[in-house]
Amino acid sequence: QYNDGTFNPDLPSGENFDSYHRFMPEAAIGFHYESLKEFFRMKPYGSFAIFHCTYPNESFLENKKTRLPLRFVLSGGTKVVVNEKIELDPNLLFMHQGTANEFILGVNGKFIATDEITYIGGLSMRFKDAVILTAGCKYKNVVYRMSYDFNISPLKTYTNGKGGLEFSVVFYQSNRRNQIGF
Repeated sequence: QYNDGTFNPDLPSGENFDSYHRFMPEAAIGFHYESLKEFFRMKPYGSFAIFHCTYPNESFLENKKTRLPLRFVLSGGTKVVVNEKIELDPNLLFMHQGTANEFILGVNGKFIATDEITYIGGLSMRFKDAVILTAGCKYKNVVYRMSYDFNISPLKTYTNGKGGLEFSVVFYQSNRRNQIGF
């Protein structure tokens, strides 16, 4: 709350809440298949999941019920071993929730430089929205990755063509080469 342009946390907000917490149980269900056969050059995988199975109430108002719709996620691909150093991963992701759909098609690749270092790169397209460029490195059992979404939708006029930059650091418990994903 501001007083003469200065924030004063002691001033009343005018908002009265009966409770400052709420309990919203949430559940999801899904399955994943992945071929782990060592001597096959192509290793297909796929997943299906349903989120928000409890239809949680997402409204902040006590007397209003706004249920979060189910979210369906389907993903899959095939890891293709080109040689002992190079692996490609063409993949897809489809998500549906309420009236919204998202479809991403892409390919990732990795180059195993040493037993401890793997370089990662990829190119994907989120249809009617963005082209996504990914680069990264795996060192031992940690993956450092960055991606940039190049906006290709009509929104690019409002964003001045700027997209979104994302960074991630992922730690894997196992350091075995065949268990570290892209």
